[in-house]
Amino acid sequence: MTWTPGDPVWLESPNYVARSLRPDDVTDRFVSWFSNTENMRYVHIGVGEGRERIVNYLGTFDNKTLFFMGIFVKRTGQLIGWRQTLYDKEDRRALVTLVIGEKDFQGRGVNRELLPVFYEFLFVTLGVHKMFAEVFGGNVRSHRLVAAAGYQLEGVLRDHYLAGDGQWRDISMYGMFEVEWRAKRKYFLPPVWRAGLSGRTEGEAHSVTVARL
Repeated sequence: MTWTPGDPVWLESPNYVARSLRPDDVTDRFVSWFSNTENMRYVHIGVGEGRERIVNYLGTFDNKTLFFMGIFVKRTGQLIGWRQTLYDKEDRRALVTLVIGEKDFQGRGVNRELLPVFYEFLFVTLGVHKMFAEVFGGNVRSHRLVAAAGYQLEGVLRDHYLAGDGQWRDISMYGMFEVEWRAKRKYFLPPVWRAGLSGRTEGEAHSVTVARL
């Protein structure tokens, strides 16, 4: 199926699903991630605690330029994290934030597996020109992740954000242009997906991984 702006988004990789969150996804377990100092140390969204506030926060995402998607284990349906995307339609740039809330899934390559479908959605469907990420100073894992994902370091802003744990932190600005992603696109896709692209257009390949709920 194709996706229409405003509709919920559903993206799939071999082992995970990333989809627009619904109010009934906001369980006590999900809420607990926002009061977990370790999880919020490198996040600056500041939604506070409590289910009602988080549900209200989710309601501000319109699936047009603002996206808040849960990350689920495909086999079990377990919610293990979330990804927020803020898309500036006029300047065609997108800011992405990722949190894996479940400790057992941290550092297990979840984001690495989902990157191809996120890139397809952002660059092909939305028409993003530049994607950028803000990585807090001290977040070694994320610095390595964004570099491996194809981003380039563009600069460092000192004491730029007050993080969720109440500490001021530097921000490293990373960016990646659409043309850079297209040059490396086949290397981001897993081998089985690359094989499936033979003889197909990008749009046809993309439609396999993006569907409406």
